Amino acid sequence: MPHRFSHEIPLPGGAPCRKKVDLEKIAKLLDVQYQPPLDAGDIQSLNKSLLGYQAITDDTARFVEKHAQTLNLDPDVLAGLQQGLADVQRLEPAERLLETLRLSVYHQRLHATSTYMGAMLDTARRVRGIGYQWPIPTRRLPRKPNSGWIS
Repeated sequence: MPHRFSHEIPLPGGAPCRKKVDLEKIAKLLDVQYQPPLDAGDIQSLNKSLLGYQAITDDTARFVEKHAQTLNLDPDVLAGLQQGLADVQRLEPAERLLETLRLSVYHQRLHATSTYMGAMLDTARRVRGIGYQWPIPTRRLPRKPNSGWIS
């Protein structure tokens, strides 16, 4: 049974790991909050920042902050923009750090898989080689008179 949504996942050697507790500790270390993954529908409903839009959003937030009086914006709108920008700026460094760490672990796992697969393929070659050295004896059929062919 996959442990995808479980709070306990097995570690090497079979020891259980309290996934949620460990994730919360890491989140606290990075000054972020652990939240369960969103489902596909929730992700699809979010507004996404396309390439270049983040810079435009940052510029807009600074412009709005500088000219809030002239724009005559509700204080709630200005506070929402400021809070959103602050949240993005707080989360981006942790995201970059974790992405770098994830990529490192992924590459280590790829290397380990490659080593394992190499050993497995080497074993298969050796087994095939043994088979060629000691072929399986086959039963010979009697020859027909005056024929060199085995039937």
